[in-house]
Amino acid sequence: MALRTAVDELVSELTSIGWGQPTRLFALVSSDLLLAEEPELASEIGAQPGTFTAIEQDGFDLTLTLPDMLSRIAWPEGVLGAAIAVEQLVLPPSAEADLSTTAPAQDLAAAAAADARATSLRIVAAVTRDGLEDTVFMVEGHDDPIRGGADERLAPRVIESLALTFRPAN
Repeated sequence: MALRTAVDELVSELTSIGWGQPTRLFALVSSDLLLAEEPELASEIGAQPGTFTAIEQDGFDLTLTLPDMLSRIAWPEGVLGAAIAVEQLVLPPSAEADLSTTAPAQDLAAAAAADARATSLRIVAAVTRDGLEDTVFMVEGHDDPIRGGADERLAPRVIESLALTFRPAN
């Protein structure tokens, strides 16, 4: 329940900021720990007992692919989970057929951005150190988020890449 609440809070925050956001990465820490060790900060940000507090991370390389970027991250023990928000342009199959399969990635991205049929999709995915996961999709222009069912993984590669950030150190 705490993970779902954290994801819902991130979705709400990102919705209030609007579209066109860069990829954003968050450490999820125990709000109970924050309340005990940093009560003023916890009060300022409205941390509630039994929840996660999302702490945005800076300084990661956005020029890398998402799996490559996440493969370079390892969390300290006090981080109980992680969340990521990624925006992507999605084209209908008819538009994808018009794109060159040999063009450089930046040319494909520019062509997709210029296509009137493109739709922005925001993925907010989160995992915990102990294996819980949650994913929400938001489609620009639509108010209702899309959440997978109990056995449905909406963004398996994103979840798997995020989960690998909790792999044991060699």
